[in-house]
Amino acid sequence: GSAYFGGVLAPNGDIHFIPLIANRGQKISSSGVVSTYSLVYTALFAYGGGVLAPNGDIHFVPYGAAVGQKISSSGVVSTYSLVYTRSGAYWGGVLAPNGDIHFVPLNANRGQKISSSGVVSTYSLVYTTNDAYVGGVLAPNGDIHFVPRAANRGQKISSSGVVSTYSLVYTASAAYSGGVLAPNGDIHFVPASAAVGQKISTCPAIPLGIEPCLSSYLNKF
Repeated sequence: GSAYFGGVLAPNGDIHFIPLIANRGQKISSSGVVSTYSLVYTALFAYGGGVLAPNGDIHFVPYGAAVGQKISSSGVVSTYSLVYTRSGAYWGGVLAPNGDIHFVPLNANRGQKISSSGVVSTYSLVYTTNDAYVGGVLAPNGDIHFVPRAANRGQKISSSGVVSTYSLVYTASAAYSGGVLAPNGDIHFVPASAAVGQKISTCPAIPLGIEPCLSSYLNKF
């Protein structure tokens, strides 16, 4: 069990499963054909989730992996160096408006991202703890919100790269596991062991609605 965790839709319609402990890649085509392919790097608990980059590459998010790994839109698998690695480092990732892919810190003590040009870098976080965040959501204003798992505060990174925290109404161990952006701009956290649902409104200027929130006039990124 636990061969793959998460999946990403490629530009050609293939769905790629992200290898957690699998020793090969696996995908299903738009016509329903399942196939496998070789990976450059395999390890137990290697990657947790993936993100489609603007150029069509699918980046695997490093959980315990010592290197980054991606598959191009033409099916070429390759690896690249990471600045920071550790066991249980990141879980899930989010594509920022500028093309950067941010890895979501689970047990990492710093943020890490890869730019659209392939440059890997790290940045300081305001808050870190074990089992902190799992997955993230891009808000209409360009902020990336990390989804709290055991964190006792919310944390986000703005489109200009500013990291900040905010209060949560409810916190618990293994509280949430991912999040979804609603049409009105609210981000709903998906409950894992949480006893209550929790959401954050990213468009406080309601009743303007999501259209103004998404407008290039209001959001300069």
